Amino acid sequence: MIQKLTESQLETLTIVNMAASALSLVGSSFIIFCYWYFKNLRRFAFKLVFILACSDAAYEIANLLGDPADGSGLCYVQAVLVSYFGLTSVLWSGVIAYTVYETVISQNGHVSVRIKAFHIFVWTTAFILTALPFTTNSYGSAGSWCWISNDQGNISVTWRLVQFYIPLWITFAFNTTVYIRIVQVMRSLFGRQQSMLESRQKEMKVLRRLRLYPLVLVVCWISGTVNRIQNFIAPDHPIFVLYLLHILFGSLQGFFNSLVYGFTASVKTAISEAFQRCCGMCGIFLQRVEQSKALLTEGEGKGKMKALPSIPPAKI
Repeated sequence: MIQKLTESQLETLTIVNMAASALSLVGSSFIIFCYWYFKNLRRFAFKLVFILACSDAAYEIANLLGDPADGSGLCYVQAVLVSYFGLTSVLWSGVIAYTVYETVISQNGHVSVRIKAFHIFVWTTAFILTALPFTTNSYGSAGSWCWISNDQGNISVTWRLVQFYIPLWITFAFNTTVYIRIVQVMRSLFGRQQSMLESRQKEMKVLRRLRLYPLVLVVCWISGTVNRIQNFIAPDHPIFVLYLLHILFGSLQGFFNSLVYGFTASVKTAISEAFQRCCGMCGIFLQRVEQSKALLTEGEGKGKMKALPSIPPAKI
């Protein structure tokens, strides 16, 4: 498998993994910061995005551990974190799709009361599926990172499918079905409304964003899926380009999630208002500085006038 790649190719994969993960960590940290700083964004919908960003951040931190030595404690830590938080990120995207469906289609305004059930489902499911490979001691070096090792043949393939890829594509199918239904309903609703041009443009933006939600999983993991299929068919003939695309887009999941789920109109508005307040405060500060300089200059001028000697009147 991947061990048949050259040392330089493996080093390239590690560098790409860490670089892409660093970029994703920036995106995830931005969402986390927005949720912490802007209190008006702490509504249920953005809370789910915040939790998704936390899962992504943990996954990216695990990737930034690089390529630990096989069998080391750090290797097991990375393998478990990658397995657990990579899966929780996928599952939280499914939870977001479900809540959008309940809100738009079912007109359920109380879906937020199910947040405890969502937490139990995501964290427990990920815990169970992450624990299973321990039963066959299957965590270890996967080439240029640690995950489910390559050393156990069909057992490794089975755990990779069970622990990640089957839940991934089930979630993708669910998300796609849900968002297609939502888009259909919203199109029908918008079609019956005689809305103004500006309103219609906003509606189209909503529809375009909804289409992007399921595409994140496709963009991030289609190359990884193709790579794993190729590994299964021809395990002794790894393709470097497939591994490169697999690692690149898989590590960029947090970045794409932050763009699609997090960088919404409400977030842009909050940032714009904060920027305007900051500029306004800076303007007031500069104005006061100028006023202080003017008063100081005026005070110095009066002091010089008082200091001038009196000139006696000329004698005629």
